[in-house]
Amino acid sequence: MFQTLKLKLITTCFVTIVLSIASVSAVVFVGISKYSRSSFETTSATQLQLIDAYITEFIRQSMNDASYLAALENSRTSCGHLNKFFGPDSVTMILPESMSFLERELFKTFKLIAQSHPAYEAVFLGSKQGGFVQYPVSVMPEGYDPRNRPWYKMALTSPRDSVLSKAYMSASGSAVSTIMARVRDSSGSVVGVIGLDVNLDTLTSLASRLKLGRTGYIMLLENDGTILSDPAHKELNFKKVQETKSPCLKALAEKDTGTFESQINGEDKLISVRTSQSTGWKLVYIIDSTEVFEISNTMLIAVLLIGTVLGTVLLIGAWFLTRALVRPLNLMTTSAEAISKGDFNALPKDELFNGDFLTVHLSLKKMVKNLLKSIDTAEAKERNAKKQSQQAQEAMREAEQAMTQAKSARKDMARTAKALEEVIKQVASASSQQFSDQAENASQAAGTQNDRTARLKAAIKQLGSVTKATRDASNTEEVVADEVRKLAEKTIAATREMKNTITEIQMVDKGNCQ
Repeated sequence: MFQTLKLKLITTCFVTIVLSIASVSAVVFVGISKYSRSSFETTSATQLQLIDAYITEFIRQSMNDASYLAALENSRTSCGHLNKFFGPDSVTMILPESMSFLERELFKTFKLIAQSHPAYEAVFLGSKQGGFVQYPVSVMPEGYDPRNRPWYKMALTSPRDSVLSKAYMSASGSAVSTIMARVRDSSGSVVGVIGLDVNLDTLTSLASRLKLGRTGYIMLLENDGTILSDPAHKELNFKKVQETKSPCLKALAEKDTGTFESQINGEDKLISVRTSQSTGWKLVYIIDSTEVFEISNTMLIAVLLIGTVLGTVLLIGAWFLTRALVRPLNLMTTSAEAISKGDFNALPKDELFNGDFLTVHLSLKKMVKNLLKSIDTAEAKERNAKKQSQQAQEAMREAEQAMTQAKSARKDMARTAKALEEVIKQVASASSQQFSDQAENASQAAGTQNDRTARLKAAIKQLGSVTKATRDASNTEEVVADEVRKLAEKTIAATREMKNTITEIQMVDKGNCQ
């Protein structure tokens, strides 16, 4: 029984500890997870705001650079002296040493600007005559005419002197966006367009230098869903998100701002979106969920480890506590079984118990003492009852003997009484006749005779009383032996007295007759 109780107590403690650890771990994990997500949302929104501000400022500075280059005297004067890449004598690449002095000086200026800004992929000038100069030197397509390029046409039709073009694929295969500024001569006429090709991959890489975590990176999307820059998947650049097989990227096209969870290539990601007001681009901050919830997982592991250690300690404590609880119960059970078999000295020592168990043990000890007293009293009463039973049986036997004797005596007394009645009748008849005949002779003895006659009558009366009592006793079957003996003694005494009286009367009568 108590082995089962011990097992139940330990099992209960184990289940309680496990449930407590699981509950605390779940609460801690959920709380930290919520905090981690909330922290990510706040941090990502702040980071995207900073990146948006960085890109906006970068574009503004780039426009200032373009406007600065367009305002240079060398830019205005060089427009009519630039080499062309179309026509009968066209080439596909022009080296600095083949350039005119003005063109070479402008080339040096472009070089300084490009080297001071790593995101500038190219700095160039296209003139209204079709001339073109660019840093760095690169092979141009055959028949290249800048006036036919989208960036040139956009700059001429823009209401502003400097403008940002839509992103496109450059000749080098990079995603770029061109910042353009119109070049005007002294009369204000447009004589050319300065262009700065901003490499969007480089721009996002520069932006990503902000603290984005180990796995975080920035994507750029046009407002029409075109992927401008994806450092993690460059093969997707300039593809529409609708053309990809990624549900995550498709979801980006429908969101302008906010945070959500999704998967990219089977990996859980946390994604935050912000749309830039200055460029219209979508800034997407992507990071692995494991990194965001790393603290949560670490805390969960720590809580589980601490819980396991604490649970082990508590289980050991519960085992000792259960052992301390069950041991005195086992002792009391063993002693109770021995007592039930009659061994009243089986109670353990008081030193083996303490607290409430000592109270129970002392109560059991007191109960055993009272039980012994009750047993002794019961045995004494049993002996007394046996003795009284024997006495009662002896009295019953004596009473039965007395009743038997009384019945016999009644019969004898009845016969004696009947005989006495006959004798008395005869004596009375004889005495009466003799008294009548010898009246005169007996006058002298009259007094004596009268006295004797009175005695005889008294004896007869007493005998009648005894006879009546005897008859009443004969009608009662439950006369006690003592009363029967007393009646018998009285009967015998009356009989003797009556006999003596009769004898005396007979002697007197005999004397009178003589």
